[in-house]
Amino acid sequence: MDDRALDPSLKLLLDALERTPDNAPLRVHVASMLLAAGRHADALKHFRQCESDGQVGDEATLGVARCALALGDPDASLTAADKLLTAAPEHAKGLVARARARHAKGLHKEALADYDRAVSHDPSVADPALRDALVRDATDPRARFRVVS
Repeated sequence: MDDRALDPSLKLLLDALERTPDNAPLRVHVASMLLAAGRHADALKHFRQCESDGQVGDEATLGVARCALALGDPDASLTAADKLLTAAPEHAKGLVARARARHAKGLHKEALADYDRAVSHDPSVADPALRDALVRDATDPRARFRVVS
């Protein structure tokens, strides 16, 4: 990992993680910070290490879905979201992650259904810009062939 552009607090957390590598909550926190900093590949490695952890596994799997999509791999994102939803079918953030992955794969109607289901369970996950894009693409027959960024 390239430490040159890291936020000083993130650098300190990475140092702490080196001293306590089995600290899954810290690892997921570091991964979340890396994801927010746009360091998707680095974040993905940390999230993957924690997916089977009973305490933070769901959060890590959600992070895997987000990182994979950011790295341009909607199939891996969809796999992670599906894994999370198998264990917790009404997991609102998992439904939004699956909606984003399905949208990226051109499955717009399915993505819209996931998004609406997520918001019905937890209104705090609402993202009006995402919903607008999903509605637009779900009703546009040409959207199936549109490249999603």
